[in-house]
Amino acid sequence: MSGGHADLLAAAGALLLPLLFALAQRGHRDRAAFLSNAGENGFGATFAGAVGGNIGIGSFLAIYLFAAEAPVIGFSLALAYSAGLVLCAVASPAIRARAQGLGSIGLADFIARAHGGGALPVWGALAVVFLLRSAVQLGALGLITADLFGGRTALAILAVTAILGTYLLVGGYRAAVGTDRVQAAILIAGMALAAWGLWSADVHPREMFTLGPYRPALLVGIWLLLPWSAVLGVDNWQRITLASTDRTAQRAYLGAAAVCAGILLTIAAAGWGSAPGRSVHETLALLMPGPLAWVATAVLVVSIMSSVDTFVMPLVSSIGHRTPLPWLRVLIAVLLIVSAGLAIAVSDLLPKVVAAFNSLVVFLPAAAGALFIAQPPRGAAAASMLTGLVAALAMTPVDVNSAALVGFAVAALVYGVVWVLKATRGTS
Repeated sequence: MSGGHADLLAAAGALLLPLLFALAQRGHRDRAAFLSNAGENGFGATFAGAVGGNIGIGSFLAIYLFAAEAPVIGFSLALAYSAGLVLCAVASPAIRARAQGLGSIGLADFIARAHGGGALPVWGALAVVFLLRSAVQLGALGLITADLFGGRTALAILAVTAILGTYLLVGGYRAAVGTDRVQAAILIAGMALAAWGLWSADVHPREMFTLGPYRPALLVGIWLLLPWSAVLGVDNWQRITLASTDRTAQRAYLGAAAVCAGILLTIAAAGWGSAPGRSVHETLALLMPGPLAWVATAVLVVSIMSSVDTFVMPLVSSIGHRTPLPWLRVLIAVLLIVSAGLAIAVSDLLPKVVAAFNSLVVFLPAAAGALFIAQPPRGAAAASMLTGLVAALAMTPVDVNSAALVGFAVAALVYGVVWVLKATRGTS
């Protein structure tokens, strides 16, 4: 079988696996299963979801490309994000206890209920960031699978979105979680092969401690803020709250941190030693044993599929407590259509990756307030999240080095000001 045909079969198989699982399980008949995979969130499901959900195409693109230009930044991204998964494990008992007290499972309803305000502004801010992240995944998936659709990337994006939408409309969160074990196994095995290939390859890495075209502010932002982006991921948050026990959540995320660190460092090392102009897909294929070059395609496709479904379903679950299932399915379709439209409209993937990661940290003041303040100030969360998001997105094309720091500073300042004003009025 030729390499091209093997790649096409690998892509098709990875695409159709979740759909076949959803049709076999028919989890859509059970509301609790559709929204939360009720009763089946043990260690295996939580660990596999944490691995698959945190190694998306954004990780491959950002770490690989940064490591090729500025190795210290690429390796810092890998280590800082892995540290964030350790933070998830450490914070999980507190998150679960507070979430149970509020009766929430998602990050949006957690923040909104704690602050006593409407959920829509909070949900909308989160949705913007995770639609950007979903657009990155779908855009990359369209590029990888374009040969299945005559080389037409836009058609490929629409087709893979239809496949993804079908299995989520049928199986919901249970379909997303149910395929994570197989997808995580493919991801781990494939990246182990890549690591072995990297170890035995004759590579000529660049100087490690160079920032290339970037400034120290970017490195500071990575180490100060990126670890928190893991905690603030809607998929990680819901996975933590739904885990069967506190110990399950902690063990799963500590295990995932170790595995993800190995995978992310392998990506960074591949970018560090890559030939100029070579894509991450091409590099991974070259690192595989000769007959198994198609594994690179399978790895990238499952990394995308296992990420985007767990971005969409937590957004739906956050507002799905009383909403009829037919309307929730409409919402799933709308979110995917918007993501596909963004993926087609903006073909350059890296700016969307950077914008999404820069924007996520602006939610930290609101999430921390909801978690640690007994009576958070009403209105502070929405004001903080929306202003911080606008600041981060506006700064990203102007100065990518400081965009995350500026967005976080604006969000923290706004939250503090609202808190002080509310406290002053209460005292008077």
